[in-house]
Amino acid sequence: PQFETYLRGTWLRHCATDAQITEFISGGEPPSPGNMIRALEEMPTFLGTDFGGYKRKLWPRLCDFTHGGIAQAARRVAGDEIRSNYSDELLSAVLTSASALSWLAATGIADLSGDTVLVDKVGRAFKLRPLEAA
Repeated sequence: PQFETYLRGTWLRHCATDAQITEFISGGEPPSPGNMIRALEEMPTFLGTDFGGYKRKLWPRLCDFTHGGIAQAARRVAGDEIRSNYSDELLSAVLTSASALSWLAATGIADLSGDTVLVDKVGRAFKLRPLEAA
């Protein structure tokens, strides 16, 4: 849900028409993730951003974990025991992805304020975290 929520919010902010925003607020569905990605990648603000690549790479895994697929089930079995079975590498990758998406969301929220100093501070705060070493 974290990637899709970021994607929807970013699309609503940068691409949606007034009519689409009104429809969404009234309970309507936004375009498909693929259509939102295409719209965002055409925006000058996001030129060179590979939302599509990120989705292709991570979406199946994220959905598998979120919706109780085989990835979730496999991580609950260790030999002949039912217990948590997550590797340090997997936990690190999930935390790194979640941190990056949180940073993107925080940057988007800071951008809404129009305060470029705040946007810069959010950017620097993320870069100070040693996520690559995690």
